Amino acid sequence: MDRDTERAQLELHVEALQRRLSPGQFIVLMRAFNACRAARAGAGTGSGPGTGGGAPHLGLASGEQELFTPEVQSEMLTLMGLAEQPALRVDRRPPAA
Repeated sequence: MDRDTERAQLELHVEALQRRLSPGQFIVLMRAFNACRAARAGAGTGSGPGTGGGAPHLGLASGEQELFTPEVQSEMLTLMGLAEQPALRVDRRPPAA
């Protein structure tokens, strides 16, 4: 599968989630997904959100925590899996000299 196909697959899944989940659940899911992606992109670079390793802290309010249900958590794992397909994976190696 090429990069465009994999990106389209991820986008279609996100669109389906937006239709299926409540607005609050969708927002919490996208915040968590984007925070994890940003942390992974910054991992190993010595700067950015991923510095120091570990999971990003989202700081969810109690109402938001209630929205992060097992279903939403499962979808988070699905999104991360789709985003980590080889063509979409963030290359953390330094550029060749």
